[in-house]
Amino acid sequence: MKLSIEFPSVSYREGPEAVVRLARAVEQIGYDHIDMFDHVVMGFPREGRPPGPYPAAMPILEAFMTLSYVAAVTSRVTLGTEVLVLPQRQPTLVAKQVSTLDTLSGGRVRLGVGVGWQESEYEALGEDFKTRGERMDEAIQLLRACWSDGPVDFAGKHYRLVAMGMEPKPPQGGRLPIWVGGRSEAAYRRVDPSSRGGCRS
Repeated sequence: MKLSIEFPSVSYREGPEAVVRLARAVEQIGYDHIDMFDHVVMGFPREGRPPGPYPAAMPILEAFMTLSYVAAVTSRVTLGTEVLVLPQRQPTLVAKQVSTLDTLSGGRVRLGVGVGWQESEYEALGEDFKTRGERMDEAIQLLRACWSDGPVDFAGKHYRLVAMGMEPKPPQGGRLPIWVGGRSEAAYRRVDPSSRGGCRS
């Protein structure tokens, strides 16, 4: 059995030294994995916007920046996201960020992804909420290509790379774990590669 902890963003309120102390304590206690929650922005309640489960003023540190900070002060514990809202981010950049984090942490990264629920966050980031499912499927394939192929050629409906190089590859290569979060039929399909139209993850 592996034990994971969701790293609390509120730790920053006691200064960056508190983040370091907490990360090291998690590792020393014996936890196996540290996860970071992901939202870039949160919408305040307003007319026409359904209420979300979290208050807009909830502090949420950016996942990759925090994990890189944690990676620098730990040596054993693995690092991940729970879950990164992948379709609202540019997937080629995500591939580079994850590859860099895996490289600098010595192959300790696991990427958790999901489609998210907050349409206003997609709007704020200039991404289409309605196509998030099909872009999620395509983005997972693109990540795998960036982590294993050289040169990278990828021709999808939403994303395209032509003879591009992405180096360094992550130490885990194309086998870097991708966990899919969600309770929908589409999420289950993404997890099960034997399902029709599913993505290996």
